[in-house]
Amino acid sequence: MDILYEELDPHNISFVLDTCWVQVGGADVRYWIEKLSGRLDILHLKDCMAIRDESGRQVQDMTEIGNGNLWIEGIIESAEKAGVKHYIVEQDTCPGNPLDSICQSADYLKKLIK
Repeated sequence: MDILYEELDPHNISFVLDTCWVQVGGADVRYWIEKLSGRLDILHLKDCMAIRDESGRQVQDMTEIGNGNLWIEGIIESAEKAGVKHYIVEQDTCPGNPLDSICQSADYLKKLIK
C-alpha cells in the first residue's frame, strides 16, 4: 500500500479503501484515511466482529455498520476531513434478510453523516 501511495500519480489516481479489510489486515483504518487525504474518493464502509468458526478459531465476520468492532464515528470523522466523496456500505454476508441488514446500517449512518 505504501508503494502504491508513493508511486502512483496523485493527479491521476484516487483510492478506494475498505474499512473492514484494512482492519483485518492489521492496519489502522483512520491512519490510512488520513494518509490518503485528497486521494480517497470512495470509502467502503464495512463493519466486522470477532466470532468463532466451526473449529473454534477466532475469525472476523461482517456485520451491520455499528454492530462490529470498528470505530465508525471516528472513521466518518476522518473521512470527512480527508474529503471522501462517496460512501459505499458493503456487507459480504448477512445473518438474515440482506435488506434488513442494509436498512440497519443506513439508519446508523444517517445519525453520523450530515
